[in-house]
Amino acid sequence: MKNFLHIIILSALPVCIAGCHKTETAVQESSRIEFYGRSVFLQAGTKGIVPDENFTQSIYVTDDTEENPIFNNTEIKFHEENGLWYTEGARWSDRQYRFYAYIRSQGTTPAGTGGGTIEIEEDLSTPGRSSGTHFTVSQPESYPENEDAFADFLLSYPVSVDGADKPLVTLDFERTMACVELYMDRTQNNPEVTVTSVRFAEVYKSAVYSLYSHGDGDRNGMKNVWQVTESGRSDYVFTGEKSLADRDAGERFDEQYLVMRFLVPDQDLDEKHILTVTYRASESAGGSVPAENTATFALSGYDINTWAYGHKIRYYITIDTGASMEGVVDQWRNVDYIEGTFLPD
Repeated sequence: MKNFLHIIILSALPVCIAGCHKTETAVQESSRIEFYGRSVFLQAGTKGIVPDENFTQSIYVTDDTEENPIFNNTEIKFHEENGLWYTEGARWSDRQYRFYAYIRSQGTTPAGTGGGTIEIEEDLSTPGRSSGTHFTVSQPESYPENEDAFADFLLSYPVSVDGADKPLVTLDFERTMACVELYMDRTQNNPEVTVTSVRFAEVYKSAVYSLYSHGDGDRNGMKNVWQVTESGRSDYVFTGEKSLADRDAGERFDEQYLVMRFLVPDQDLDEKHILTVTYRASESAGGSVPAENTATFALSGYDINTWAYGHKIRYYITIDTGASMEGVVDQWRNVDYIEGTFLPD
């Protein structure tokens, strides 16, 4: 008996996307500067990471006007009672403002295991200002099943407003990490299949991001453009006994088929990016323990050859007696509320 792997790779269409936890906002206080955030993506193949209805992260706001800026990398906390970010001390004046902000997540893991980190660097164009346009990310060195271990970073577009209008300031955020997911199932031809190891080889874990172009959010494609320098290359490995379910209908990307999920910096796939899966498969239930099989895929050989920032890349493997491969494009609904991610509370 021969066992083969059926692999499907998913990307997404250009969309504006987000989660769904904010359903309403209170009326704005007349003179207080208040911010409303949403997550939008304009580049092709974009999809958010993981919905989180308890998204309560602080934002770090910079007022980029040349004279008398009111914010300079200032932390502003989220207020659950009205779904807005504000600080009581910041009030409108009758002048022009140019705001942008970032959201940073330091990875959290059980004591001693080490989570991802985001280090904000000085803005090279304005020495001394830590504005969030330059940062260094380091994801966990080894693969943790705890998703809160990963670090994440979102940067908004700049928005110009007139203080005389006292508007509610909407900040549109773009993501800077890529999300990689692996889903697996079996067919009825193999009633018992157990995965014992998955290895994503030579993954870049760290990178320096420098903002090349600060997009204005125009729907013709004026997105944030980053220069990314990767480093820290090693493997992400899952080991354990994971029995695969039989999928004969329904959504292939259901959580029950998820084996691995992780965040990584933007990176092109080369000949070293290898996916290796080790498994045992039986043609009859309750039989003798079958020998282990190994399947290997050079990821750079498929249509998706970049783990691009702001994208979700999904690999789908089915263990069967035959092998075929197809590309799938999934369409996502458009919602303008901000979406959560791996960000811990």
